[in-house]
Amino acid sequence: MAYVPSTEPTGLPPAHLIAMDINQLLDTFRTNADALLVDGRMTVGLNLININNDIKHIIRMIITHIIQVEDRANRTREELDTSTGLLRMKGMAYKMKGIDC
Repeated sequence: MAYVPSTEPTGLPPAHLIAMDINQLLDTFRTNADALLVDGRMTVGLNLININNDIKHIIRMIITHIIQVEDRANRTREELDTSTGLLRMKGMAYKMKGIDC
């Protein structure tokens, strides 16, 4: 019977991975993807090369998505900060006029 790895790892990630920042993790992932191509026990064919390239494309797509989400979150945060500031200024103006909010 052939070995079939589980699709999801169990337990906590290894300590050396936990200690890495996101860039180090991505570099390790890329290195591991490259290792698939040089493992002496594997026959490297076009399919394996394409899979390796797909992995790297997926990484880039995920990074791009994360950056877009972070940019959107930052814009939303700035809009909320601006709105909060305007509401505070409006509240102060009412207080100066003696109007309770």
